[in-house]
Amino acid sequence: MDPQPYSELQQQQQLAESLAVYTSCNFHPPSTPIRLSEHVKTFLRDVLGDDVPSVLAKPALRPPEVRNDLALADYFVSSSHNTYLLANQILGRSSAYSYTHVLSRGARCVADSAYAKRNSERMIHSLYSVLAWLIFDELYKLVILGMVSADGGL
Repeated sequence: MDPQPYSELQQQQQLAESLAVYTSCNFHPPSTPIRLSEHVKTFLRDVLGDDVPSVLAKPALRPPEVRNDLALADYFVSSSHNTYLLANQILGRSSAYSYTHVLSRGARCVADSAYAKRNSERMIHSLYSVLAWLIFDELYKLVILGMVSADGGL
């Protein structure tokens, strides 16, 4: 049975649920404002030319703008070998949706290790992982469906 394509929102929800960490701070964030020393406030104002609220509203990380219109051969390609792992490599969970997640956000390459199990079914697996096995054929059907639905074609 072919896997049904999931929307990007459903994929994000699955990843968020599988990676969620529930603490009292998640459910009851502190209501007190962030306290900054006068030295930091002066630095923000005089050196950076910003006020505290505008700095705190900015994202913690801002990736640089990159050109996305060149051929793959024109880029340095960095690949995550264990893209499917959601957490700890030894006992962590895995998800095929991790691939569509990274590909939908501009990744141009993923790498895998495929192994044949006893029943001749090809599997994706990290040699050091106890729990994380994915069925190779189902994974790549899902990835291709995700790529097609994301931009209308391969």
